[in-house]
Amino acid sequence: MSRQQRHRSESHSTLEADVATFIERPVTLPAHVVRAILDELTGDLGICLTAQDYENIEADPPRDPQAFAELVLNLDGLGAGDPETVLPVLRRVLKTFQGAVAR
Repeated sequence: MSRQQRHRSESHSTLEADVATFIERPVTLPAHVVRAILDELTGDLGICLTAQDYENIEADPPRDPQAFAELVLNLDGLGAGDPETVLPVLRRVLKTFQGAVAR
């Protein structure tokens, strides 16, 4: 295994462990935090969501980063199959969840 592959594997393991924390202890993000992360995902990562998507997610946001990222990707039509697409979204969402808990 090359150094780059090992780093990717370690990074993925850390990401999985961090996500698992929220699956075990779900968090409900406030509406303003949900809107902020959706704005970030659409503005920075090019995720396409409708105003109705925003309203639906804000009204009943997923309570863990994995479910949140998968919902956003599915609404965009990308699905959760391509790691190149999924990982950047999941990392951004995880960061938001971690920030919400740290407050």
